[in-house]
Amino acid sequence: MKPAIDPAADFPNMSAACPSPSPGHFDLERLPDLAPFREALQRAQFTAPRVAETLAPQPPLDVVDLPVLLLLTAEPTPYHTLIRLFFLEQPVLETDLREALSPMALEPLFDCRLLRRTREGVRAMVKLLPHDQFYFVSDFPRRQSHESMPFDHVLGVGGTSSTLAGLTPRHPVKSCLDLCAGGGVQSILASPFASRVVGTDMNERALNFARFNAHLNGIHNIEWRQGSFFEPVAAEQFDLLVANPPFVISPESSLLYRDGGGKGDRVSEQVVRGIPQHLAEGGFGVMLLNWHHADDSDWHVRPLQWVENNGCDCWLICICRSKPLIYAAHWLRQTDHEDKERYQRLLQQWTRYYKEANIGCISFGAVVMRKRSGGPNWTRHDSVQNTQYTGACGEHIARLFAAEDFVRSLPAEAALLDHVFSVHPDLVIDHRFSFRDSQCVLQGLTMELSRGLAFAGRIDGFVLDFLSYCDGHSTLRQAIERLAKKSGTDDAPSLFSHYMEMTRNLVCLGILVHQA
Repeated sequence: MKPAIDPAADFPNMSAACPSPSPGHFDLERLPDLAPFREALQRAQFTAPRVAETLAPQPPLDVVDLPVLLLLTAEPTPYHTLIRLFFLEQPVLETDLREALSPMALEPLFDCRLLRRTREGVRAMVKLLPHDQFYFVSDFPRRQSHESMPFDHVLGVGGTSSTLAGLTPRHPVKSCLDLCAGGGVQSILASPFASRVVGTDMNERALNFARFNAHLNGIHNIEWRQGSFFEPVAAEQFDLLVANPPFVISPESSLLYRDGGGKGDRVSEQVVRGIPQHLAEGGFGVMLLNWHHADDSDWHVRPLQWVENNGCDCWLICICRSKPLIYAAHWLRQTDHEDKERYQRLLQQWTRYYKEANIGCISFGAVVMRKRSGGPNWTRHDSVQNTQYTGACGEHIARLFAAEDFVRSLPAEAALLDHVFSVHPDLVIDHRFSFRDSQCVLQGLTMELSRGLAFAGRIDGFVLDFLSYCDGHSTLRQAIERLAKKSGTDDAPSLFSHYMEMTRNLVCLGILVHQA
């Protein structure tokens, strides 16, 4: 097992490359009771489903079509007032805002620096949006001023934070660590399932936002600690660890949330290597990361080397792979797209950096680990494209870890024959038909899971029959015998071998469930 990591020695010294942090935005000493504010937001239907419906006509999330949204929210309703104020960064009339938040007084929101008065009206000093059953504040993007983001910019709920939340198993635990917590999104999402949560970040301003977010949502079981990577938790161990570190591979150290300050994918590697020593026995660690490799064929090689002999069962999930230019454009478009000259200059700088480092491809994905002592640990790797996961995948991931344990515990594959399996209720099978010569003809069958990691594939009628025989009562042997009888096959050994292998694969995908 790799020795314990010394953060000062193994991690890049980001503080040396960054200016002094800005003072905390919110006056935490003057925070009012925000329960009435939260209730007023809900009365105005400023909720996640309603906001998602409003933003549905929008182009991709990194572009905001302001004229369209201003027309959509032109009618002076409490909900439209809040969208304009907290999402579109527009001034609103104080009378309209008082009506939207009535009967709550506005003065406490001015005092804590959530709002400010201007000549044009009341403005929000930060962005505020609902997510799940919670509310989160973050910095506004610099889309109106076209200024560069400050190095301690605080993100809200975005694509990566939603992905990490979706991949995190949700079951009751005693303790949770949110590494590189930023504005506290993962800490707050974990708080209903954990007796105690610790959120760490080196960005003092982000922790100021995190404390406000916890107070806004009435959450009291989170402890916030300032420091770099694992430094604030020393030798502590946790039942759940989530990490969304600054994993972007770039030649810069200009944004704390994005740039790790290390060469290549060093930050991703060091966090992966550091997680096991902070997991309690049976604890899960879930981390997002970028890593580089030569081409599409070797995407899994280097990350699997990082988890060798670390005392954990590990699953590497690749969500997408990009060529360096496309990767650079994706990240720079979010921060520098409005300044065309700067955008082009940075694109050239980033791509030159990749070329000099011999980086041919960059992958984005996750590592899921489970601390397990007392036996040989296993690893697996899967490529799951962006469109192939739906909502919360935590239950599915926990199911797959149990499935791997089961199949790897068998003395031989033939031992599957004496076990009972059932089809998971999330499995969906689609039939595709076409008309030929006035006849309805079956073109094909596809199956996929409707929730979680939506592993999908084409099947035939024999597989459909086989799945129907996995009824939770019959053994696999009995199911295959019924299939052989129906098909009239003379090659029973070949049929048994084929369906044992298929069963093993379907169990490891979470499509078939072992009945203990």
